[in-house]
Amino acid sequence: MNDISLIKLYRIAFKYLSKRRKVQLLFVLILMILNSFSELISIAILVPFFSTLLNIDKTYSKIPLFLKDTIFTSSPQSFLISFVLSLSIICLLSGLIRMTSLYSGYKLSALIANELTAKTYKNILSKEYSFFLKEEKSKLVAVLTNDGVRFLTQLILPTLNFINYIFFLFFMGSILVFFNWQISLSVFSLVLIMYGSVSIYAKKLWKRESKNQVMLLQEIVQKLSINFGSIEYIKLYDLEEKNFQNFRKINYSFNNSLSKGDFVASSPRIFLEYLMIIAFIFLSVYLALINELNEYLPVLITIIILAQKILPLIQKVYECLAMVSTTKESFANIVNYLNGYKAKHNIKDNNLKTKKIPSLKFEKLIFKNVYFKYQNQEIFRNINFNIKRGEKVAIIGESGNGKTTLMRMVLGLLAPLKGEIIINGDQLNKEDKLFKKVWQNMIGYVSQEIYLVKGSIKSNITFFEKDAEKDAEKDDVFINKVIRMSSLENCVKRNGGIYSQVSEAGVGLSGGEKQRIAIARALYKSDQILIMDEPTSSLDIKMRNKILRNILKIKDLTFMCVLHDFENLNEFDKVIKCSNKNIEVITN
Repeated sequence: MNDISLIKLYRIAFKYLSKRRKVQLLFVLILMILNSFSELISIAILVPFFSTLLNIDKTYSKIPLFLKDTIFTSSPQSFLISFVLSLSIICLLSGLIRMTSLYSGYKLSALIANELTAKTYKNILSKEYSFFLKEEKSKLVAVLTNDGVRFLTQLILPTLNFINYIFFLFFMGSILVFFNWQISLSVFSLVLIMYGSVSIYAKKLWKRESKNQVMLLQEIVQKLSINFGSIEYIKLYDLEEKNFQNFRKINYSFNNSLSKGDFVASSPRIFLEYLMIIAFIFLSVYLALINELNEYLPVLITIIILAQKILPLIQKVYECLAMVSTTKESFANIVNYLNGYKAKHNIKDNNLKTKKIPSLKFEKLIFKNVYFKYQNQEIFRNINFNIKRGEKVAIIGESGNGKTTLMRMVLGLLAPLKGEIIINGDQLNKEDKLFKKVWQNMIGYVSQEIYLVKGSIKSNITFFEKDAEKDAEKDDVFINKVIRMSSLENCVKRNGGIYSQVSEAGVGLSGGEKQRIAIARALYKSDQILIMDEPTSSLDIKMRNKILRNILKIKDLTFMCVLHDFENLNEFDKVIKCSNKNIEVITN
């Protein structure tokens, strides 16, 4: 994807824009043309203005007689005042159009960047769970943050500005050619030769630095994530200085890469400005020597004003190209993860009647000849078992024997390479996304890694469920029930109630308290199926046994739990032991 041309990247990105954005883009392009045309008129009127100012009587004598009878042109002085006022109005209107065009361009850039980056995020989230096992999380974060920001500031804005400048240069160049095509073509040829020569060298540098910047940004994000996630080790092992030096080195490399691109993009303007000054000096001297300076003075002044506008624009066109070129890798990353986006993912059920799915009630889960492997590592070979509604099942086995993988297949996060997973007589598979979503919504799940958000204890238990807002009083009663079942009462009381705030990642809470919040969340979500993967590793034996017994007493709740110790195994209906790519089902 990263070797694809910029034009192809633009085409792919344009394809994923909404109809509304495409219409807005057309409107902005029309505004840009109108802006360039208004700028053209505001500068073109300078020639008659200077001619009139240098010889007002001569200009006034050319006005038709019927216009001289009006109050605005009754005398040379009133004509001059009217003329100046007219020019001022034209300039003000031109400025207003330019401001409107500028605001619309910036606004649309933000909307396009937000839309495409948000769609990229949605497309990433919609991918299968196996995708996230292969992809580096720091890379995904870098794409959606660093590449997303660069996508706006260094690609979309420069692209729209580039189009605007091209329109402007086309109209302004037309005026210059109209005044004196020999001088205009000479100037344009000089400019093209200079910028073309620099671009030959710069193109390779831009490509190299574009890749370098993306890699460095991803490395910065990765190192910061690791460092802040393991701050205890950094403190205890006295690694502050080492990490500081590493960060400073990488950060300098990134900033140095940016500065190289900026220097190459800005340098041609310096030479061009001085060359133009020397050229105008020689031209003025030449016209003075042949006694034609006065005759060409209005045209010369207009050309100078035009040059002051055009030369910076040529430089900006070049800078836009430089900026877009150095952002190509970020653009390619966004497009790579955006590609394949669908506004509405097809979740139609091909096997079941959709009106029956919302009322689905779990009865039986069957694993039939299930085979699974990660890349070249075989995990399970033709395993078979079944779990009925209300059964309590413990899953045991040595580390690395597939306990967590088994849970992920039950959850529908991983699909077997062979065999079938059957729920209530219907197969759980990748294509039937609606049925899988309904199945996952029936499950309360506690993973090894506890995820807490910044908010209240209640919001971390309900996980911002919409149904929780319908009947707050009734909901609070149920929340207090799951808090008791997960033995979370003391934690809630100590922190000031269920509406007390939890900081990001649960800082200030113990590992056991975080686990109990996660258990309460799972019990709140579902009263049909509860799946827990080593949920009590941070709890003492007494607390662990109390919570497990509370859950085991819940009638009709199907409970699957990965355990490392075997103290409570006799309290479960079944024990599934994972070992040697197979399972052993023990019934109590």
